[in-house]
Amino acid sequence: MLRRPTTPTVWARRPWVCTQCRARYSSVAPASNLRAGNNNTINKKTKLPDSPARTRFAPSPTGYLHLGSLRTALFNYLLAKRTGGQFLLRIEDTDQKRTIPDAEQRLYDDLRWAGLHWDEGPVVGGPYGPYRQSERTAIYRSHAQELIENGHAYRCFCSADRLDAFARHRSQAGLPAGYDRKCGEVSAEESEERAAKGEAHVVRLKVEGYPMFNDLVYGKTGQNRSPNKLDLIERVYDDPILIKSDGHPTYHLANVVDDHLMKITHVIRGTVSCDGRDAKEDAQAHTLIRNGCPRPPCTSRSTTPSSGRLRSSATYLC
Repeated sequence: MLRRPTTPTVWARRPWVCTQCRARYSSVAPASNLRAGNNNTINKKTKLPDSPARTRFAPSPTGYLHLGSLRTALFNYLLAKRTGGQFLLRIEDTDQKRTIPDAEQRLYDDLRWAGLHWDEGPVVGGPYGPYRQSERTAIYRSHAQELIENGHAYRCFCSADRLDAFARHRSQAGLPAGYDRKCGEVSAEESEERAAKGEAHVVRLKVEGYPMFNDLVYGKTGQNRSPNKLDLIERVYDDPILIKSDGHPTYHLANVVDDHLMKITHVIRGTVSCDGRDAKEDAQAHTLIRNGCPRPPCTSRSTTPSSGRLRSSATYLC
């Protein structure tokens, strides 16, 4: 169960803290350890927004709700409620082939059981709907077309066989994966004509360089990859796919478009804490795990109990 902290100093700066983590933190990292320079770092990373936050939980119904995902939903919910904002639920069901028929309804049941009632989303509606990505395809195509017209994206007509052969060639040469932007040289007129004739294609984002960005937890971050001599011999680009050959958007496009149109102010996600074998050092400051709590084990959908199993066994999160 969750409750407001009552202990002064350190806990006064934590709006909501799990009772188990609170007890563990008190025994592992006393307040005396958080003085001088450390306080400035902690305050900066745990300071609440000055304005109402709009957060979202956007699961994919390709499996049942994972315990780690439920934890992520919890922190998005708490940030929105603590700041007087809104918590949105969005269903990212663009991967129709892997969608499980009853996963969406199970998701609703699990969130309600956990007390995480969404302010906007499926069932309850809202001003920025629909909140199911499969019902927003026209919106994504419109934005993809705008990117093409502005020169920020292009149609790629390369066959799967060509892309596979190129990937094998790069791998055998010990080179990083990428795309040679062959179709980036196709003129706008030819691209429009081939697409109008129904030729299979995807839409790729034209990525120049490796941009950095500011993260509220990690600070300035990004790939920060430097060109090497191999790039001069055979230049490749990341250029992720935005629209698949079946006309459906990829995560890269749909997620960004929806966050923008739905006016999401904060995105809270977990971070990779293992490589599938041994737990690594975590940096999950945004979920308060750094506050002296023991490092969690690596979890995945195949190894962690679903929230449905927790409901049936009356098991609590904390």
